Amino acid sequence: MAISSFIRAAVGVSVAGALSVQESAGMQWSTLTNLPRTVLQSKHAESTGCGADFPGYFKIDGLYWPSSYKTGARNRTACKQDCDDAKNCVGFTARKTKEERMRCTLHKGLQQQVDHRAVSYSRCQMKGFACQSGFQFSHAGTWRSGKQIEELDDEPLDDCAKACRKDRGCVGFTHRESKEGDTYCFHFLNEENKQGPWRDPHAHTYSKCTNAADEDASLLEANASQDQSLAPAPVTQA
Repeated sequence: MAISSFIRAAVGVSVAGALSVQESAGMQWSTLTNLPRTVLQSKHAESTGCGADFPGYFKIDGLYWPSSYKTGARNRTACKQDCDDAKNCVGFTARKTKEERMRCTLHKGLQQQVDHRAVSYSRCQMKGFACQSGFQFSHAGTWRSGKQIEELDDEPLDDCAKACRKDRGCVGFTHRESKEGDTYCFHFLNEENKQGPWRDPHAHTYSKCTNAADEDASLLEANASQDQSLAPAPVTQA
């Protein structure tokens, strides 16, 4: 189930340049940007901006994705809190003009589902994130409401990924292997992503993220606490 083969193939056609849609040095985000529908892992916070404005979020300025999930929040902090409190929210957009008060819309993400015979990958196009050939490994398992791509039954993971990459509305895929060795490809589609974003200078979209360095630090701290709890108690002499 390794994804390495289609990563190597993509390198030959300069995938890093083709799939990167992040702004740089005064340039705008591309309207080809695909809003993540999972929490992306950031490898380099200085490049991604993960946590720059709000802990656990990176910002996409000037793009607005359609969403019917609106709240009454009147500032970005309250909008972010609404997303934190909402089930399956992976991002939010705050939009404010001089003539209108701020509007807050939330963006729903994929819902994980247990499947011990599956691996799942999220669409990922941003510099500084752990993206490989347009995808980031999400988890061992799947998500709810996938569409089986029957023509890709018994085809390798690479083909499942390539087909997802060609569909703008595909925000992730699952590759599953049965006990008998049969393989299946599932795509996860989002109509809002398929429509694509609108360019809007008043819009600030935030997407959830984690910093790899923070996760490593948390793991080290947890291991240190465990080691301390397992250490023998000091011997006292009578």
